Amino acid sequence: MNSVNELFGLYTNGEKFPDLHQALRAQTCPYRQGAACYKTRKSDPNMAIGTCSLCFAKISQPILICPEPLTQNGSVFNDCLQFIANSIAGSDLYLVPEVSTAVGRIDYVLTAARGQLPVDFVAIELQTLDTTGSVWNSRQNMLLDHGYEVEKGAARSTDASLNWKMTAKTILTQLLQKAQLFSRMNKNLVLVCQSPLFEYMRSNFNFEGVRAADMRDVLHFHNYDYIPTEQGMKLQLASMFSASLEIVQNMLGQHKDKNQALQEFNASLAMRLKPEYQLHPFSGTV
Repeated sequence: MNSVNELFGLYTNGEKFPDLHQALRAQTCPYRQGAACYKTRKSDPNMAIGTCSLCFAKISQPILICPEPLTQNGSVFNDCLQFIANSIAGSDLYLVPEVSTAVGRIDYVLTAARGQLPVDFVAIELQTLDTTGSVWNSRQNMLLDHGYEVEKGAARSTDASLNWKMTAKTILTQLLQKAQLFSRMNKNLVLVCQSPLFEYMRSNFNFEGVRAADMRDVLHFHNYDYIPTEQGMKLQLASMFSASLEIVQNMLGQHKDKNQALQEFNASLAMRLKPEYQLHPFSGTV
């Protein structure tokens, strides 16, 4: 199995390894209608990395590290039509990318409009895994293994790994701010992600109160599996959950009640009570 599962949208773990020569020359993304891949090397902005997903031995499915494959066939957007279903009749539908708000950009807003005026909408965020190490080295190692010429010294060094904790903390912080915003508007916010990322967040943060999808909740999780097929990779909706604003506001507290958190903080603090830190408020010295 190749650690790089897709390169410029070409599936590398099928029965036959694809011919990558044209893709390496063109450096385009099939999920963006052939536009240039925007994941480039920091040291060379003209060189696209082109890696869409990675395979890891202990994870049951390839992991997306680029959000563009989530948009394939528009299925994740079709699955959000339910949120504006009552406004579709007589409306034109728009999928508007990168909409600015006071708390940051929204990846997509699925909108029902009449006469160029929005009458209803749902906000949609796409999230894939951030990486540590070098995705470039993973890519070059794969190319080297399959007989492609690579620059000297570029391969056989540290491969990429997944940064679960930072990805989860970053997206949950953003979701809190955006959920507060859309709750005031009485609108829904949907996070589209892979099932393994959702399961990581549910296991490591306070997801108590997150329930099977309820349209009354502000935040919705649409979780997809990324499945290899003979034709390549396929997205498949695996589960849907939701959370009220109150639940979202408690998510970053993790799985700790107040007493446990206090006990752990006091234990950490006690280890730092050194003589040189002692305060003598009535002697005028620290």
